[in-house]
Amino acid sequence: MAHSDTTLFNHSGEHLFYELTMLIGAARLFPLLVSGAGPLGQLGPLTDVLRNMGIESFVTHLRNLIAFLFYPPVQKNAVTAEDFVRDVTAWRAAR
Repeated sequence: MAHSDTTLFNHSGEHLFYELTMLIGAARLFPLLVSGAGPLGQLGPLTDVLRNMGIESFVTHLRNLIAFLFYPPVQKNAVTAEDFVRDVTAWRAAR
């Protein structure tokens, strides 16, 4: 489905930005969660919960970005990376 430039702009500004921000944020926090550094080390059993939350957050947002870049849309009106390129055939070959 062809999307307007406005739709693509809004999608990238909201959804893609969110997915990238969460992926990078989870990756940056992970060393603290693994080491239990600072106040995180004082949470006892909750440290494991936070560590698992960090892993799940990273993997979830990574999966969403992989789906955006490589898979066909799940819903009829979904936006994928193919909506942002001029030559879909070249994009598929390059990725």
